[in-house]
Amino acid sequence: MNIFWANFLLWCKKRWELLLGFFVGIFAILALVKRGPSKKIIEKKNKMNDEVSAAQQKASAELEKQHHQNLQTFLSRNDKIEEEAKEKLMSLEGAKKDRVKELLNSKDPESEIAAALFELLK
Repeated sequence: MNIFWANFLLWCKKRWELLLGFFVGIFAILALVKRGPSKKIIEKKNKMNDEVSAAQQKASAELEKQHHQNLQTFLSRNDKIEEEAKEKLMSLEGAKKDRVKELLNSKDPESEIAAALFELLK
């Protein structure tokens, strides 16, 4: 048994760098595991992530609400503008019909129509 220990010590003297590296690696792993992120830090991180997520959802809901309001405003204004345009077109058509009747009922319709066209083409 004494020979075994003697050979073991001789081998350790020759391979001291290998043994030192092995034990330093083990101690480094133990130190990292012990010093790793604690439960409190992880809980704080999760709480902050939840707060950020809630804020994003709230902002998204408000943005969607604003888009809906803007769309409704646009559609109501668009309908109003379309109605006004139709009314103007109807009044223009009535005015055109009146003008055509006036031109046709004049004493000299050909010259009146020619004069009206001349005025439009200027």
